Amino acid sequence: MALEDALRGMKHRNIIVIRVNHNGEMFLGSTYVKGSLHNDELYAEELARLKELISNPEDNEECPEMEMRDIQMPDGTTRQFRVSKAAVSFQCDRATTYEDYTKAMRLITTAYKEIREELSAEVFGKSFSELSDAEMQVVYLAVPMNVSEVEHRDAPAR
Repeated sequence: MALEDALRGMKHRNIIVIRVNHNGEMFLGSTYVKGSLHNDELYAEELARLKELISNPEDNEECPEMEMRDIQMPDGTTRQFRVSKAAVSFQCDRATTYEDYTKAMRLITTAYKEIREELSAEVFGKSFSELSDAEMQVVYLAVPMNVSEVEHRDAPAR
């Protein structure tokens, strides 16, 4: 089953909507972002906000749900992790430039990469790139990346 089909059965709060229009303006979550994704300060703010939505550290009821999941560690023990039920639904209109499209996709992948880096440091005391395959598998299970790219539309980002 495609992730797009799976989104239909998900609770609304677990879907993080990201839309980019032909002007490079973005809608993230429930907020229209005023300004360009090419503004480094704005990009950093929205990256932090997306990470917050995905990881929901405060158990905010308006953010995606978290569930406790047992994951087997490389040494055979089992450890519980808070795993996000978030699914990112990404859409841009047909007139969105390739540069804006890639900038928005980079925002999504960077958010997951940074969350995984933080977990790697916390659990294993090293960066993600230094992990063994078994350790990486633990991080992938604890921080699943669920992204659905919705068909392009001729619609503004709002």
